[in-house]
Amino acid sequence: HPELKLALAGPTIWTYRAAEEAIAETGAGDAVVRLGYVAERHLAALYSAAEAFVFPSLYEGFGLPVLEAMACGCPVVAAAATSLPEVVGDAAEYVDPHDAAAIASGVNRVLSDPERRSVLRERGIERSQRYRWERVATEVVDVYRSRASR
Repeated sequence: HPELKLALAGPTIWTYRAAEEAIAETGAGDAVVRLGYVAERHLAALYSAAEAFVFPSLYEGFGLPVLEAMACGCPVVAAAATSLPEVVGDAAEYVDPHDAAAIASGVNRVLSDPERRSVLRERGIERSQRYRWERVATEVVDVYRSRASR
């Protein structure tokens, strides 16, 4: 997909070293935009403009970035690991986060299939509604009330 750019967002930390080495090896440096830290107020615009959000995380407690992307209608490619499958449900293309070829294949499936992207957008928006702060707060209050009435 030479028409697309890869946007790397997040603070530049030691884990970027491997990514930078891989980018240099492929010669794809011109296709990569290094955004660094992105202020929260700009995230929705990035998610909304993206063709896909790729999140092959190996260590994830909850998965807020995938929920943010889904809420913005961005198709998600996520690790089939950690808490992500539980949070995301059927609203992502899952990949083995330990297998670069599997990640590339998952990204390619999403980018090459407009119908798949559309389905993931719809499912993502729907799934993200389960985690709206108002709903979560209401459910937590309901749990406390049910425990208090025992």
